Amino acid sequence: MAKTPSSEQVQVNFRMPEDLRDRIKAAAEQHNRSMNAEIVATLAEKYPPKFIDAEALAEFLNGLSCSFIAENDEEAAENREYISKVNDLLSKTKHPFTVEIDMGMIKLYPYPTPMKPAKDDSK
Repeated sequence: MAKTPSSEQVQVNFRMPEDLRDRIKAAAEQHNRSMNAEIVATLAEKYPPKFIDAEALAEFLNGLSCSFIAENDEEAAENREYISKVNDLLSKTKHPFTVEIDMGMIKLYPYPTPMKPAKDDSK
């Protein structure tokens, strides 16, 4: 883990149970680092920075758009169902957004997919 300059660090004081301190101390010794470094590494793993790998996203979206050119109505329905599932999963993330594919063009919206009213089949 790269060292952060002290001017970019904050000091945090908190209490913890003694047995937790002992476990942190043992883990720090096992990893040949200070208890502070062990705590910072553990927190950094649990709370990674928020970023998007633009290259991976571009590859995914390119593959997605190429595979969504439907040959018939059945394929088009399957594609819409797949995108619906993708958007449902995205809506459950910490930073939801919506994917829409129209005529091979991918659109990303920085908000969750709006809930669509259920179809009334009784008519």
